[in-house]
Amino acid sequence: MLETDDFKAVTRRGAHAGTASLTVHYLADKTDDRKVAALVGFVVPKREIARSSRRNRVKRRLRHVMFGYLGKLGHGSRTVVRAKSMSSTMSSKDLETELLSALNRAMRKEHQS
Repeated sequence: MLETDDFKAVTRRGAHAGTASLTVHYLADKTDDRKVAALVGFVVPKREIARSSRRNRVKRRLRHVMFGYLGKLGHGSRTVVRAKSMSSTMSSKDLETELLSALNRAMRKEHQS
């Protein structure tokens, strides 16, 4: 996901869940069109993680985890993962655990509404 409007729509209308190291926003596609792929975007703010090498490492780790779970996201769904400062010091395994926990909670909230 690259467009600013997509990020805004997901963060404003989607369900969200957070942990100490990140926040996940999830917006399901109500039409369930199987031709449209799920989109995922990442936000790693400079205010939270000042060094670009650390920001890029966090993004790489998050992308790696999300790649394995794209099939579990609904067709046409949109997901935004926002990293917090604590995520730059976490191991890949801990980051994966927190990401999946927040993602599952956000998906449950979205499907309940």
